[in-house]
Amino acid sequence: MTFGTVSLGRQYAPGYFFNYDAVLGANVSPQSILSNNAKLSITPNSAARWDNSVAYTGSFSGLTARAIYSMNAVETDPNPNDDDAYGLSLDYANGPLSVGGVYQVKQNNTEDQEEWGIGAGYDFGMVKLTGSYQAVDGLGFVKGAEGDLWQVGVIVPVGAAGNVHLAYGEFDRDDVSNVGAESYSIAYTHALSKRTTAYVAYNNTENESNTNAFGLVAGSAGDLGDDSDLFTVGIRHTF
Repeated sequence: MTFGTVSLGRQYAPGYFFNYDAVLGANVSPQSILSNNAKLSITPNSAARWDNSVAYTGSFSGLTARAIYSMNAVETDPNPNDDDAYGLSLDYANGPLSVGGVYQVKQNNTEDQEEWGIGAGYDFGMVKLTGSYQAVDGLGFVKGAEGDLWQVGVIVPVGAAGNVHLAYGEFDRDDVSNVGAESYSIAYTHALSKRTTAYVAYNNTENESNTNAFGLVAGSAGDLGDDSDLFTVGIRHTF
């Protein structure tokens, strides 16, 4: 019996693996787009990659536990004694069912950014359902700045090698009016072999009147309320 792995250095926080997403954390994923633009650390993007960290990962009969502590994670904090970050997640997978939760904190001299999320998925064979909910307090290290993000999706098998992916998500700032966005995606993936997959996908993100396409924390003059469209096509190969 193994007791897990301890690792050191610049590495992914548990929030990077918070993947209850029908588009599988791709660049067209509503959860990925919204969490990244809202500056959340529970995201499959670089904000979940922390410097100077010690991390633990262990798997036990379908249960996977992850934990991390990062020193000097908030490089812009002027107080080097209060700029650490830590996180913990638990994920359980058994047959068609998967569930999990994650909690992360990034410390700052003025205010901590505290986040948590829960997610689940169930594969019925003809269709797989996925969904998650996450919330943040102290967003951008601002006291009282709160928001939440939810998303749902389905994966529908097509033939022996294809899948259609549909996903929808919303992010809303609770403390500022008209700051938020909604996003939806449609994608098709086709397995060319065990390690090679071709894909094509489209995403549309609609921003509220006080939000721009590049960040949900604050808008800038000239692009407030603008929508964004993303189309991608490619081949992924795992080595």
